[in-house]
Amino acid sequence: MNMVLVLSLVSVLWLLNSAIGARVAVKEGLPAEWVAGVYVGQETSAEFFKGTGTALSPGLPMMVMETLFAMLSTRGGRAGTAGAAGLTVLGVGSCRRGPPKAQSAESERRRWRWTKPGRA
Repeated sequence: MNMVLVLSLVSVLWLLNSAIGARVAVKEGLPAEWVAGVYVGQETSAEFFKGTGTALSPGLPMMVMETLFAMLSTRGGRAGTAGAAGLTVLGVGSCRRGPPKAQSAESERRRWRWTKPGRA
């Protein structure tokens, strides 16, 4: 399979997944920013439309950029190269933080010690 076709197909699937996630998150009221069980931020639909996203999807500006770059990547020449580069930058930018770091066994013991019932 041609690599440009694969890139476009993955982008379309990602956009479909994001659109479904956005729909569910807005309908169920799942905002992106919860800190210690307390909601911090705006209403879910406002977060989606302004760009910060929801708990299940990125914001609308990110999805629009993804769509534009995916369409550009199907073209030849400089436009196709720019589209592929844009998709790469968006992909790297969205995962720049990486996975959460695992806690050490010592910090896990400390957390358990302070959360055991009956401790003052």
